[in-house]
Amino acid sequence: MCRNLVSNSTFQTFSSTCVAVNVLFNLTDHASASEFYENIVQQQNNVFNYVLFVEVFLSLIGYGPGGFVDDKWKAFDAFVAVGSLAGMIVSLQHTATHCDSLQLTATHIYAHSHSLSL
Repeated sequence: MCRNLVSNSTFQTFSSTCVAVNVLFNLTDHASASEFYENIVQQQNNVFNYVLFVEVFLSLIGYGPGGFVDDKWKAFDAFVAVGSLAGMIVSLQHTATHCDSLQLTATHIYAHSHSLSL
């Protein structure tokens, strides 16, 4: 069932749309952004990360660990999801000052690399 969902064209279109929206938000990021705008970008990144986590989880259930070996995009998704999760955990603990940039960088890498495949 999970394999059918993840490989469904509607789900893949939704996933690609999420990547495109994330790319657009990241392209509008700028140094003099207001706190309100920074909060919007951060919340959008959080939503994007949650969608990515769900996609990786469903792929893991549907394809098993071997699916990540066979499909390099799935492996890359998992890598970015783990990196984003690590950044979010560290950010919640407030133990490092560069956590937000680490999470944002991982999201930028994911979004830009996936936009190349669109």
